[in-house]
Amino acid sequence: AETALSALGYTGSADFDSMNLETFERYWDAEHREVKYQIGGGLSIDALLGLLWDKLYGLDVYDWLSTRRVDATLRDGGLVNDFFFTDDFVRALYRANLAAGVDYMEVGYRASKTMFNPADFGPWKFSDDEKIRQTIGEPDPALKLSVMADVGRCDYETDIRPKSESPVSLVRVATYLHQMPTAIKMIEDAKSKGYEVSCNIMAISAVQEADLRIALAMLAQS
Repeated sequence: AETALSALGYTGSADFDSMNLETFERYWDAEHREVKYQIGGGLSIDALLGLLWDKLYGLDVYDWLSTRRVDATLRDGGLVNDFFFTDDFVRALYRANLAAGVDYMEVGYRASKTMFNPADFGPWKFSDDEKIRQTIGEPDPALKLSVMADVGRCDYETDIRPKSESPVSLVRVATYLHQMPTAIKMIEDAKSKGYEVSCNIMAISAVQEADLRIALAMLAQS
């Protein structure tokens, strides 16, 4: 893995090496000298793939040291077990992310309880502020908390309360391209309430570049 990283021109840092060499070994195909098809959770390997393409094409836009790292174990992994994580697991994950220097821990979705029956899901499908405080307490400033709000699946006007009342710092709005007008309303709502906000455009590889440019221009103007 170290040889492969060096071949890409990456000198790295101790933090990157300690956190990602194991992931690199798992996904790097030494025989064919290429990254394997993604078979796992995604976040660490996505970071490595971003670094790979940046170096291969000379983009010089991927700066690992200034990149903000988001752990989505609960939110992404919850799709497998319907968000039935034990409180002890959540607390252990929080401590691990804090020790690893992760910037944000995504605790789950902020899904609508009128659209999804709480009896069918664990608490991290909804990530109520009260449940977060009960399980994690007030977060350490070094590790901020985030939730994902899906367009059309979140009662964002009522369920996302002002930042002053919430332990969450970042709201990630997930949207398909055709939902962009509603996504912008959600982004502006969360921003007005004091949150950091990001937009996650889903299925981006299936859209036309011209449509993507229009959507990005809409985001830039919001």
